[in-house]
Amino acid sequence: TSQHPFFQSLSECGGIKKIFELFQKNLNSYTKDYSALIIGFVYRAQVITDQLMKKEIISYLKNLLNDTDDWKKKISMSALKYLSQNAGNHSEILKDDFISNTEQFLSNDSPRTISLINILKILIIDGSDQTR
Repeated sequence: TSQHPFFQSLSECGGIKKIFELFQKNLNSYTKDYSALIIGFVYRAQVITDQLMKKEIISYLKNLLNDTDDWKKKISMSALKYLSQNAGNHSEILKDDFISNTEQFLSNDSPRTISLINILKILIIDGSDQTR
């Protein structure tokens, strides 16, 4: 999959950094959720090179998978799928026993199951020996 069409523009003007700063301010759940989701989408098929950003955003997106709001679960799964399209993000996605924790999604028939299967497929096919 290709780079998000706004990635270059946002990167050049410092927009990604500003969005991450907003995420870190933790003003409220709305701004934190949406800033994490935006970063997840904008970094589609790109490695998040800022290690702190990578750790915090991916961890937060994985936590959103357990939110009570089904839309947040679905959209965070999509953001993780986009991030998984670059092997440089795989180790962070797999941290904290991600595979075992996703079994609950495979056991029920939900739209997230397809997204999860796509993430796992990407991790297996495009992953390094370490992430496979």
